[in-house]
Amino acid sequence: MVSPAPLAPGPFEFAVEPYRPELEPWYVFVRNEGYAGFDSPYRDGRAARYPDPPPLRTFLVRDGPLYVGFVDLLRFEGDPAALDVGAIGILPHYRRRGLGGLLLGAASRFGHDAGYRRMQALVRVLDPRIHAFWTRHRFALAALRVEVERGDGVHVWVAPEDVAREARPFAIRNLSYLYSRELP
Repeated sequence: MVSPAPLAPGPFEFAVEPYRPELEPWYVFVRNEGYAGFDSPYRDGRAARYPDPPPLRTFLVRDGPLYVGFVDLLRFEGDPAALDVGAIGILPHYRRRGLGGLLLGAASRFGHDAGYRRMQALVRVLDPRIHAFWTRHRFALAALRVEVERGDGVHVWVAPEDVAREARPFAIRNLSYLYSRELP
């Protein structure tokens, strides 16, 4: 018996467009398979619908009629001049084709036009491929951040040297890397 040929991605007619409500099923699919899928460290980031409250802006990338990637942009907490890349994901069969850069380009243009001075991303994993992605796209490691739970139960991100002052005992959650780049 001859095995079927592997599923190949489409005709590679990539285009980026902003999220619209009628794209919600695509957004949920791409977020779950391209960001929080079986091979992802972000499995707890699965979505059942578009976030409420919504991100500041979401862009999706498509290949012909198929949506294959997304980026969510947020206001960066504590810094009104910074635009936060909240989440970015590409379906596994479409990775390593420049689509993350295409989405970051759209995000950068949006940020510039909206008056932001820089884009930042908080990366919570130690996977060297993810860190290489950000440096390849001209982001520099700006700081380390630690997620802690304060005495009032609120989770906040603090610099490592502030953990003892901000956190209740045994309340450290995640170590993260803050990447940043200036917008043109």
